[in-house]
Amino acid sequence: MPNEPKSPLKKFAIPIIAGLVVLVCLIVYGLRLSTVSDLETEISAARDEVDTMQMNLKNLNNLEEQLAQITEQAGELRKRAINPADTAVNTAYFYSFETDDLKIESVEQRGPGSKNAGPWKMKNFGTTTFSIRSIGTYQDVMDLAYRIRGGEMISRIVNVSLGPADGSGEKKRRISMTIETLSK
Repeated sequence: MPNEPKSPLKKFAIPIIAGLVVLVCLIVYGLRLSTVSDLETEISAARDEVDTMQMNLKNLNNLEEQLAQITEQAGELRKRAINPADTAVNTAYFYSFETDDLKIESVEQRGPGSKNAGPWKMKNFGTTTFSIRSIGTYQDVMDLAYRIRGGEMISRIVNVSLGPADGSGEKKRRISMTIETLSK
């Protein structure tokens, strides 16, 4: 049996084995590439998280001091805000601006105020609106507006209207103001 024909497996055994080894290597390489890509993504995310932590640590240095300042400033705001339930105190505050030349006819508090409404959107404070009617000269009006804006309570003048005062002389005017004040 010396000249027996060889089967194709025996004849091409080395190339078949080499091909299988190459195929296994390609499969392992393909799997490795997807794993490397996933690992690179995870490393990048971890680096971003470390950078965020380092930035937070850098900003943490004066956090307690800044928190104390914010708490102090919020306390100052509360001192300068009105309590909408104290209608008599609020009305007396605006009557305190009356002078010999400027007579305040009426002060009307409108509603309890609202939080998170209007141009002053705040979480801890609201606003209360007042209508003030008085009689005085234009200069008296400007003086009143200046004193209200610089007064003890935080206020802003929403609108002012002037009209003639009945029988009060030619220079006197009837003044109507709408004022918003910060409220607790």
